[in-house]
Amino acid sequence: MTKPADLSPLLFRARANPGLYTDLSASLAYAYVPLYLDLQPTYFQTVIKELRVSGVEVRGTKFPLGVELPELGVARVTMTARIYPPSTLVLTFKVRLDLAPENARLDHLVDTFMEFRLLNSVAPLASIGRLTAGLLEANSHHGYKSNANLRSYQGECK
Repeated sequence: MTKPADLSPLLFRARANPGLYTDLSASLAYAYVPLYLDLQPTYFQTVIKELRVSGVEVRGTKFPLGVELPELGVARVTMTARIYPPSTLVLTFKVRLDLAPENARLDHLVDTFMEFRLLNSVAPLASIGRLTAGLLEANSHHGYKSNANLRSYQGECK
């Protein structure tokens, strides 16, 4: 998938995402500009259905989703997706906890969130990532695989 026109409009709409380059007033002539994926209703219906089938409690119909996370309870989860052509998918997850679990200690919460930086250690988030990669690879919400091998790279949030 290297062009927005190659993507299924039922799942994704893509647009150039020059972001950093325009923030820095840099020339786009030689920039490696990713495609930002605007996730469509069929994408959300497919992902939410698969999560529920696998036993994950999900609230909402699009991001931010209320997702039951281990040791934390329900948290609001948002994900952005970008493609760096020809084949690099970058997913950025943001997790927001409105209320800490009862009797939770701050050091335990910090440790838990630090573990969440490794995507595969949090089953619901890893599932969303694998489903997104599978839907993108199949370019269809029929016959996709959700067993993509994801790599996690830790980042800092503002």
